[in-house]
Amino acid sequence: IDELGTLTWKQLDDRCDALGVALQAHKPGTVAVMCRNHRGFVEALVGANRIGADVLLLNTSFAGPAMAEVIAREGADVVIYDQEFTATVDRALQDTPDAVRILGWVDSTEGLNAPALESLIDTHLGQRPKPATRKSDVILLTSGTTGSPKGAKRSAGSGGAGDLKAVLDRTPW
Repeated sequence: IDELGTLTWKQLDDRCDALGVALQAHKPGTVAVMCRNHRGFVEALVGANRIGADVLLLNTSFAGPAMAEVIAREGADVVIYDQEFTATVDRALQDTPDAVRILGWVDSTEGLNAPALESLIDTHLGQRPKPATRKSDVILLTSGTTGSPKGAKRSAGSGGAGDLKAVLDRTPW
């Protein structure tokens, strides 16, 4: 990381590998991501993709009950979220105690109730995940105009930079 805090492509690639290793320990089928626009969002998306886990992109304006319904329906077993969404995630996961929680962005380290993405990456930096046994899908949510949002899988295709670009092109910045 340079003095401005930016990463080279190689450093970002290494960080995504490290997160993939950390995620692989939990054997997730689906990783839900509720992060704002920062590198943790990209690392979560790519890290999960590298191990063949589906990625469920959650709306940052979700309320607990709607989020709980979507997480249950889509089978998310890991949730990566920014610390500001802790109360919403806590409400959504109250009936899913086995779901793994990972904090994507942390404003304060006091009273953390989940491991931080940064510490998981630091722990596994330099390691590579085992090859995925399946291709992952990115699950985008419908608008929910006729009820709670439904997941619409977007086939991840090659699992490469083109798929990441397609998701980022559709993400409001």
